[in-house]
Amino acid sequence: MRYINTLHEGETIRNVYLCKGKRSAETRNGRPYDNLILQDKTGTLDGKVWDPNSGGIADYDELDFIEVYGEIISYNNNLQMNIKQSRKVQEGEYIAADYMPTTEKSTDGMYEELLGYIKKVDNQYLRQVLDYYFIKDETFIRNFKGHSAAKTVHHGFAGGLLEHTLSVVKFCDYMAGAYPILNKDLLFTAAICHDIGKTKELSSFPENDYTDEGQLLGHIVIGVEMIGDAVRNIPDFPEKLANEEAAREAIDYLMSKGEKVGLVSVHLYRPFSAKHFLAAVPKTAKTIAVLDRTKEPGANGEPLYLDVKDCFYGTENAPVIVGGRYGLGSKDTTPAQIIAVFKNLALPMPKNHFTVGIVDDVTFTSLPQEEEIALGGEGMFEAKFYGLGADGTVGANKNSVKIIGDNTDKHCQAYFSYDSKKSGGFTCSHLRFGDTPIRSTYLVNTPNFVACHVQAYLHMYDVTRGLRKNGSFLLNTIWEGEELAKNLPNKVKKYFAQNNITVYYINATQIAQEIGLGNRTNTILQSAFFRITGVIPVDLAVEQMKKFIVKSYGKKGEDVVNKNYAAVDRGGEYKQLAVDPAWANLEVEAPAVNNDPAFINEVVRPINAQDGDLLPVSAFKGIEDGTWEQGTAQYEKRGVAAFVPEWNAENCIQCNKCAYVCPHASIRPFVLDAEEQKGADFETLKAVGKQFDGMTFRIQVDVLDCLGCGNCADVCPGNPKKGGKALTMKHLESQLSQAANWEYCAKNVKSKQHLVDIKANVKNSQFATPLFEFSGACSGCGETPYVKLISQLFGDREMVANATGCSSIYSGSVPSTPYTKNEKGQGPAWANSLFEDFCEFGLGMTLADKKLRARIEAAMKDAIASDTCPAEYKEAFQEWIDGKDDADKSKAAAEKIIPMVEAAKDKCKNCATIAEFKNYLVKKSQWIIGGDGASYDIGYGGLDHVIASGEDVNILVLDTEVYSNTGGQSSKATPLGAIAKFAASGKRVRKKDLGMIATTYGYVYVAQIAMGADQAQTLKAIREAAFTSSRV
Repeated sequence: MRYINTLHEGETIRNVYLCKGKRSAETRNGRPYDNLILQDKTGTLDGKVWDPNSGGIADYDELDFIEVYGEIISYNNNLQMNIKQSRKVQEGEYIAADYMPTTEKSTDGMYEELLGYIKKVDNQYLRQVLDYYFIKDETFIRNFKGHSAAKTVHHGFAGGLLEHTLSVVKFCDYMAGAYPILNKDLLFTAAICHDIGKTKELSSFPENDYTDEGQLLGHIVIGVEMIGDAVRNIPDFPEKLANEEAAREAIDYLMSKGEKVGLVSVHLYRPFSAKHFLAAVPKTAKTIAVLDRTKEPGANGEPLYLDVKDCFYGTENAPVIVGGRYGLGSKDTTPAQIIAVFKNLALPMPKNHFTVGIVDDVTFTSLPQEEEIALGGEGMFEAKFYGLGADGTVGANKNSVKIIGDNTDKHCQAYFSYDSKKSGGFTCSHLRFGDTPIRSTYLVNTPNFVACHVQAYLHMYDVTRGLRKNGSFLLNTIWEGEELAKNLPNKVKKYFAQNNITVYYINATQIAQEIGLGNRTNTILQSAFFRITGVIPVDLAVEQMKKFIVKSYGKKGEDVVNKNYAAVDRGGEYKQLAVDPAWANLEVEAPAVNNDPAFINEVVRPINAQDGDLLPVSAFKGIEDGTWEQGTAQYEKRGVAAFVPEWNAENCIQCNKCAYVCPHASIRPFVLDAEEQKGADFETLKAVGKQFDGMTFRIQVDVLDCLGCGNCADVCPGNPKKGGKALTMKHLESQLSQAANWEYCAKNVKSKQHLVDIKANVKNSQFATPLFEFSGACSGCGETPYVKLISQLFGDREMVANATGCSSIYSGSVPSTPYTKNEKGQGPAWANSLFEDFCEFGLGMTLADKKLRARIEAAMKDAIASDTCPAEYKEAFQEWIDGKDDADKSKAAAEKIIPMVEAAKDKCKNCATIAEFKNYLVKKSQWIIGGDGASYDIGYGGLDHVIASGEDVNILVLDTEVYSNTGGQSSKATPLGAIAKFAASGKRVRKKDLGMIATTYGYVYVAQIAMGADQAQTLKAIREAAFTSSRV
């Protein structure tokens, strides 16, 4: 036997192969010949029968085993056989296994291993499904063991289906061990059955091709039908297993009250089977509500609703059928919403085409909202934990679920919700523990226990919403006893008293400082949770928490482990706050009166307060296209930093380096003239510089927007002669009085940037108002100082095309928009696009701007050529044409032209055109911003295309050397040897040199900058890039 992979050019062989394919063709001269594909288990070989009618060529068909004689040649660098003789061979002349790709593993051994996993499935119904095929059906077993998993993509060989299935089951076994909250039985069953449809989708070897059934339905649908066949042969098989949905909970609740209601779940939507659907609906059904999770504008209804109506068309005594939408916008569907659906069905004329989960006060499709009720069943414990992004709350709660799941018989569930900010944002952990399977597929709305890990949240969020009567509340706070009672909002105190809430408090922040854990309070508060709730015995909880500490921090050294041990032990230092019954009669404080825009008060603040789901549809009238107001981030004032900088004027040398490196623009230099000084009730210095004669200087901290990274204090050179730095980090509470000073400076002190050349040096640049401020970036972010600096230098005429990733999240996540406007109402225009096309997106902005400016220029030239155009107009138009590509000259010309054309636009067609496009008179500064994932990897092709175009755009690559937004996977920017996700043992190849590649064009400006290495060079490079017709 000569296997195909051993053949060489020039050999003449006689051997038996499988004729995998046969196709007749003609040469250019019209002579017939046959194309063959010969196969054995090592591969395939092209064969040519140049004279198929000769005496040496016997009859044979595709998929026959044939003996061939001929010469091996090379054609286009591939081996080919010129066949001179062939004949069909008979059984006994070949061994079939030699001609089919086969698994290298023992199929019997693998099948025994698979049966071992089947035996681990405890659920009797799921076990019966598996037994139906894998134990009792000998034909299926024989096919499954010998089948491939695909034609070619993966495991395309005999035994491949078994090998692939076993590997998936092993992976699920590992995940079930790592995450005890997973339903092992359901996971194993799904893994074992996920590809059983391939036994019918693909034909057996040697053909291994799609069957008619496989092409029409596919293995997923076939598999569903096979499972359905098994289920129908198992008596009393439950309609749902383990993971019940909200509708089932609501139905159980209503049935317990005597209501006659039910549910039909459609699992296989296409092809829709009217026969099976009608068989599932009771004959006694009077009304049916069909819920679709989609919206089909312009149609008579949603897809499933129309199918169900069609099923009953023309049927005698057909039920009343109405349709509705649920879960749109990723909104939770809760039992209360399902109860609302059933109440609607009970009406004499049920509402059709309704929605649940929203308040539609525009088209009035929504059903009345019902109060949320606790439906977890006996023994169900629900908890919510409010934390700060990156404070460890989420990680601690994941550990808590594992501890409870591993050491008790309780069922566990955990959901985690976040806002769109990076670290430092809002987090809420939703935990459930119960003695029966947990069916709730929605966030916790009716907790028994609430922990608030950030005391500022008391004033920002409704942290007591839904907390059950006689529940417990834990607060991390620096206040004690009477002081705590005094500082609690009346709304919170009233809720405590009215609902008999037991209140505990602990100063975990101080404890963490004393231990040496900095701001990491998570372990202390996790320990307090176990001690207060008694979900599991305290001694067991402490023991398990310390095991997880070793697992999580063991590699960081004994000191870190011991500090976390101490945190566990000190979690018992909580105290109970006496709840005064008189609090039940307190008046809730009215919202503070302000002069902020209605959009901020009516839309932005509710969303920031995690109440966005409560907003009615009318709140979004006028912004249906997704356009959002700029500068909304300035209204958040989160106050989430534990420590903020305090300015010591005596040590300040007015270098402005603190403002330069601040990631959030929350520390700034202010220069006050004589009039502004009159209302200033704070310390200032004599401003340095002739241009500031008679003025004073102050560094002001916005303590409520600062995230406490300490970058400013670190970089501050201070005045060594007077005792050191001008900035020191202090507790936020000691600096809250600075909030009023910031308010005065921000609202009453005008920018003095016109008095200096802001592009000249680092100090001057910071007198420019940042038009990128208070973003949702992490504390100490290394990217935002560059974005902020660009907004200071060019923000009044800046356009930004931003790639998806970290920079898009902190630059424009509703409701926070950090890009803002200056005193004249000018600011950056920002939009976000995908990794793969963000550079082309920015190029498109530039090309559109060029087209519109060309129309302006054409109108001006037409006006200049006109006899009726006044001389002053012609002079202004010519001035703009001459300097249109210069930012300062076009800006000066625009200031003259705009009043002129506005006055004449009703009388002059050219002036009307110019007035229409007046926003394009000033030369735009186009910036394309993305991370290394977008620029080096997925979007590199577009980046290369854009820099090659020669257009005047600027590309800022925020190179963190990993995919920052998705957890730190390695990218082509990751350096050699660096450890990252998917490069756990160190990256094997060197970093791609993006800058060097760009320089090969010869006309692209390229600079590599690092603010921490050289602040002046950073400013210089950005300035040079923006003022040359090229890119950075």
